[in-house]
Amino acid sequence: MKRISWLQIGAVLSALFIFYAKPAWPQSSSRQAMTWFESGLRESGPQQKIAAYSQAVALDPSFVEAWFNLGMVHQEQKDYARAEEYFRKAYEVKPEKLETALKLKIVYALAEVYNKSGKLESYEKALHQAKALASSPEMLARLSFELGRLMYQRQRYDQALTELQEGRHYVTKDREHYENLIVLAEKALRLEKAYVQAEREKAGGNLKEARARFEQIHAESPKFR
Repeated sequence: MKRISWLQIGAVLSALFIFYAKPAWPQSSSRQAMTWFESGLRESGPQQKIAAYSQAVALDPSFVEAWFNLGMVHQEQKDYARAEEYFRKAYEVKPEKLETALKLKIVYALAEVYNKSGKLESYEKALHQAKALASSPEMLARLSFELGRLMYQRQRYDQALTELQEGRHYVTKDREHYENLIVLAEKALRLEKAYVQAEREKAGGNLKEARARFEQIHAESPKFR
């Protein structure tokens, strides 16, 4: 199996799945709100889009798709605080009437915003929520990958490995990228266990054994810890 770096895996896996949170189709009882929404879809400039969608939600405050698209525009402009606000609004205005597919789009969009904002706890929680809503193998594979990557980066290697092994079952093509990622998680978990054992040897005064373990870890992965 050809080894590739962690960043290469992330880039390849991101390319395997289509970005899920596309602009939504409108559902509003207000004809005027619908007209403004459709105007927003036709506009090419972000400020014009924002103005149109804002008019739509002013006329129909429960217009989920207009709130969602407001969030999308602000996300594209890297205004993550405002994007989060609008995605939350889309989720909360009529949660009991949200179809699962639309709820998934909103939750996943929120996850992306949390990730960009560095809110990793919220990011992980939203990914789990999205995973509970997802049904397609492609989306489940993407969510398991993102969760596995996050857990790996946070040095929760056992959880990362479990998540990635589950996600691998959903991948229908380019399976070797998941395999490479799992190899990295397995190696990190093994080195982490060896490091913990070395620390125990050191604390117990078994310095020779501790030194041998640390040297073995360093030889295999010089940058570990």
